[in-house]
Amino acid sequence: MKRSINITPIILLITLFLISCSDNSTDPGKTDTGTASIKGQVQAPDNTTPIQGATVYIGKAPANNSGTQNKRKSQLITESSDQKNCTEPTTTSYTAYTCTDANGNFEFEAEVDAGQDEIELKVFKGKFYFTKSVTINSNGVSDVGTVTVSTDGINIAVVTGSYDRMQDVLTKVGFGEIVTNQNATEYGTLKLGTETFDLYDGDNTLPEDYPDMGKLFEDNDGNSNPDINNYDIVFINCGASEEYLFPSKEKKVHHSNYYVNHKKGLLAEKKISTIKDFVQNGGMLYTTDLAYNYTEQVFPSYIDFMGDPGVSPEEAEQIYAAETGLPDITVKAELLDSNLADWLSVVGCESGSCINKNQSVTIQGFAANWAVINKAHNGADTQSWVKGPVEWNNGSGVKPLSMSFSLGSGKVIYSSYHTIEHEHSHEFRPQERILQYLVFE
Repeated sequence: MKRSINITPIILLITLFLISCSDNSTDPGKTDTGTASIKGQVQAPDNTTPIQGATVYIGKAPANNSGTQNKRKSQLITESSDQKNCTEPTTTSYTAYTCTDANGNFEFEAEVDAGQDEIELKVFKGKFYFTKSVTINSNGVSDVGTVTVSTDGINIAVVTGSYDRMQDVLTKVGFGEIVTNQNATEYGTLKLGTETFDLYDGDNTLPEDYPDMGKLFEDNDGNSNPDINNYDIVFINCGASEEYLFPSKEKKVHHSNYYVNHKKGLLAEKKISTIKDFVQNGGMLYTTDLAYNYTEQVFPSYIDFMGDPGVSPEEAEQIYAAETGLPDITVKAELLDSNLADWLSVVGCESGSCINKNQSVTIQGFAANWAVINKAHNGADTQSWVKGPVEWNNGSGVKPLSMSFSLGSGKVIYSSYHTIEHEHSHEFRPQERILQYLVFE
């Protein structure tokens, strides 16, 4: 008896084989690809200062001028990650990325659709993020030139203080206009009204149309959140009033008369929660010198300030306990981060180079009774940026001078020294450059 053979599966296999081997160049969904070389430089808003470690990447391209449809993502060819701690984009929409070097330069290659003559370049660094559409020429090259960090889309608040002026440092890097007339009383300081950030009066020095710093802890816009949460970065200068942060009026203190009130007291619980929530939810808090209570009293378990060694890391030290530093010292400080050192070696300072021949930086501007950092608390995830030999009441030694730590998606930065020296200048001092670097960190 003859056995019947079902040829249907065989025919199906042959058909599939022929389809898989056929030329699909006429497939309307297929797009040829090419290689694009992309390079440029990222600078701060002053159009002069390079930004190191900024992540530059390719996102989805805008509509192509050539009319080619069905765009697909370019493929990663090279990842220039010689930069230490190059931050990869967290979004899944990127196709190629790199990071800027100490001079702010970047260069990388990516596959793009044939005929694609425009791509969207995306840049982020710290709290700063912006995009730029750039053109690819016929040779597959896009020389972006200078990409300037945008002051749009970033919300910054600065609380004034009696002894420091971080607003001037921001202004010098492009967030306002600095007074350059050396005969003017305001020489080297912010020209009020030109700032691209919000100023809050923390020491009774601003005109009446500027809000008091206490407004940061109130819901003035009716969105059911204290207004501090409207900002990405908040700076609190040394000498800012603390009157809003104490549980009772009896413990109101302004640092201009802090000598006469050294009673122990904790910050008001509501304000502690407000500041914690601000950082936890992504905000950056930067305080200097005598404003250290905004760090110690709110986040006691990270930085061990000078005080009682027997106090638990979870408990805040007695208020003002760390304010023992001797004034008018000059510190040859050691840089503890190689990226920071590389960057300082290529940017300029008032005296020329920001770095001394022995690779230290000269830091001045220490006030009387400045707040001394002892060390990081054991087990705390902190970063020390600068340290140096200093003196305090009944002691001396090498101590951290700038430290930071992360909490949730936010960050806290503290510097023991003032970010400006006693004499104002329209140019940068080393400690001003360090602040500038950490703002973009």
